[in-house]
Amino acid sequence: MPLSVCPASEVNASIEKTWSLLYEPAKYGTWADANVMSVSPVGFAQAGQIINLTSKSLGVKWHVSLHVISVDVINHRIIFETHLPFKLVLKNNISCIENDEKACLVRYA
Repeated sequence: MPLSVCPASEVNASIEKTWSLLYEPAKYGTWADANVMSVSPVGFAQAGQIINLTSKSLGVKWHVSLHVISVDVINHRIIFETHLPFKLVLKNNISCIENDEKACLVRYA
């Protein structure tokens, strides 16, 4: 049975500042509970890119891989597949919507 959720949060930062953290996979470790192990190819988020991360929980180091499907810079949206342990694969969409010059809404679906 499919399950769909769409967490969202208002961020007290401009959309440009928020997008810069999402658009540069090497910075994911600054805001996610994970360490970036590699980004290939290196650089800004782009279709075909693979981001390898690790996260520790319950005393175990978990490996996670993000496969970027598409990036829409104008609409501040990245679509990717998340490859989790136990062969779980999720299709995710992360996007930013400007509220005003000092805040934006970040959605993760």
